[in-house]
Amino acid sequence: MFGALIVGLTLRLEDIFRRDFWYDEAFTGIAVRENFSGLLEMIKQDVHPPLYYFSLKIFVELFDYSVFGIRLWSLIFGMASIITVFFLSKKLFGLRSAVFASFAAALSPFAVQYSAEGRMYSMFVFFILLAVYFFVIGLKEKKSNGFLWSGFFVGLSSLSHYMGLIMLPIFYLAYLGWKIIEEKNLESSINKESLKKLFLNFIPSKKMVFGLIIFGLIFSFWVPN
Repeated sequence: MFGALIVGLTLRLEDIFRRDFWYDEAFTGIAVRENFSGLLEMIKQDVHPPLYYFSLKIFVELFDYSVFGIRLWSLIFGMASIITVFFLSKKLFGLRSAVFASFAAALSPFAVQYSAEGRMYSMFVFFILLAVYFFVIGLKEKKSNGFLWSGFFVGLSSLSHYMGLIMLPIFYLAYLGWKIIEEKNLESSINKESLKKLFLNFIPSKKMVFGLIIFGLIFSFWVPN
């Protein structure tokens, strides 16, 4: 993993200094110079939710709103994503696959570009990866805190980019498939009892519902906007 981090950091730092700001990055740079009330009004007119802009504003004040400071915030999440890919792959497929996956994440042209760009995509991907990681813990280890943390990070991802909302039906379908495969006692013949068991598999567990509630609590405040 450390080798992947070194490769990833080298490529991303080079990309930070190689390109000029493009239009959307310029919008980011202008927006974070506003005070928080002005920034909120700008975000309401934009097509993206507020978490990236607000967190970036706090961070980039340390760098006097420089291009490097704005892009560094994305770089941090890009590097953290490499680490998350490693541990997610290790939990799913083992150490060898985790090493390969971390290098793939470090070398991915898309990942490199978005980790060196003053936009919310790198933050969004990091939160999605964490949501998937904890969702896998909830499925494999049957720990309620896995689903709770998954709901928490889906909420943060949705406050970074609305594409995070798509993870809700995806997680449900993954949960449904897992439950059906895991159910070893379903009878091969179709009868009342087997149909009942099949139907119950479509109902999310209480643990998963609690995770959905956590998501709702996080995202609900932005819904009126």
